[in-house]
Amino acid sequence: MKKLEINQKVFCSLYGGKYGYITNITGEQTPETCISIMGNCGVTGGSANIDIQWKNGGTSNVPEALIHQSVQWKTFDVLSNEEVAEYDLEFQAAKDELHRKAQMKALKNEADRKHFLDTYSSYLIQTSPEIGSFKAAKKNIRVELKKEFPDVKFSIKQDRYDCILIKWEDGPTSEEVEKITNKYEDHENDWSGDYRDYNPSEFNSLFGGSKYIFTTRDMSAEVDSKFSHWAKKQFNKGNTYDSHDSDNLSYQLFVHCSLPKSKEFEIVMNDEMCGLSHPKTFWTVKF
Repeated sequence: MKKLEINQKVFCSLYGGKYGYITNITGEQTPETCISIMGNCGVTGGSANIDIQWKNGGTSNVPEALIHQSVQWKTFDVLSNEEVAEYDLEFQAAKDELHRKAQMKALKNEADRKHFLDTYSSYLIQTSPEIGSFKAAKKNIRVELKKEFPDVKFSIKQDRYDCILIKWEDGPTSEEVEKITNKYEDHENDWSGDYRDYNPSEFNSLFGGSKYIFTTRDMSAEVDSKFSHWAKKQFNKGNTYDSHDSDNLSYQLFVHCSLPKSKEFEIVMNDEMCGLSHPKTFWTVKF
């Protein structure tokens, strides 16, 4: 296994892939000690650290074993002076663009922060050393749901240290509730979709956040009885939904329609007819 060289071209497949070249080597290289371990899931060995400049405007400092043995890395020939100059131009252009985007993001964050303070500070508590982000999120979700849906009783509980569970019966749809609760999630799926990365918004920094927020809307026995009775009648009439079983039709209508606290309502035809996938395109709840 050959030693790495200054100006040698490298590639890393992580985050969509990127090309770069080695700009500096610190320490004595010992490539013969570099091996992969745990079925190519890790590497060990080596004594040197490698500095890399990427075309995308970033830089890295990694152990030599990673470049030699990781399945995510490849090495190529040493670049010519002309090729190095071209790489440097692309690096600087990308770096300038990253700087511009960072400035734009800072301005947006400042504007968002002002907007959130103007909109929510009169009735939501802010995070502090005494009131952590998770605790503030839980309290503020309760306040917002009570403000928006005063007649609905919500169960808001903590699950482990990073999850908030919200349950209620009838009332607003899950979509309506999640318009409020979604902004309290301070994590997002990473590029692979396998993990959740911490990525708080300005709203989260002010009023709290949680890694996960799950909502569950239950159907009461009274509504279930009324919806089931209605759905079965549609089959008897030879309705468009003949191909669906009545339980599914009843459930889909429940999912798409909010319900009053009194449960005094009727199911009526909807003027909008734009498809067969959702019953709300044909029927809705009127109260």
